Amino acid sequence: MKKYYAHPRGSNAFTLIELIVVIVLLSILAIFALSRFADLSTQSHISVLKGLQGTMRSMAALVHVQAVMQNVSNTGSDAARAVTTEYGLVDSWYQYPESRAELGSRLGMLELIDLQTSADLQQTVTNNYVRVGYNLTVGSTGCYIEYYEASSSGPPSYTLEIRGC
Repeated sequence: MKKYYAHPRGSNAFTLIELIVVIVLLSILAIFALSRFADLSTQSHISVLKGLQGTMRSMAALVHVQAVMQNVSNTGSDAARAVTTEYGLVDSWYQYPESRAELGSRLGMLELIDLQTSADLQQTVTNNYVRVGYNLTVGSTGCYIEYYEASSSGPPSYTLEIRGC
């Protein structure tokens, strides 16, 4: 014959110990869920930056092919370095897009990739580079992609900094 034990108070309510165990288990689950959510945010930032890097590489390659076909000068006057594309005139340097267009309606790298920034996604542009990301600080806290213009020593470089994402 089976014995059934009655609840200490004679009701079907939870004891204090049972409630504490449930709260502890829910807290542990919440911690794991929060860490997974934080990781998804990091991964989404990295994915956006890798996508931007691919877009920059593609646009630079397309402009370079056009520049070679049009026999555009590596250096010299802005007019001699303008590359005609279906998007408009692109300012180039060593037959690759400049980071910043120097003449009114001409295009630089940011105009070519048609970047739309937001409160989270920031940008900075100089005469040598374009940096786009979530934290533009150079170093271990950075979370950005940088396009550095071509030079006499070679094609443009791309730096993907994700340690601070």
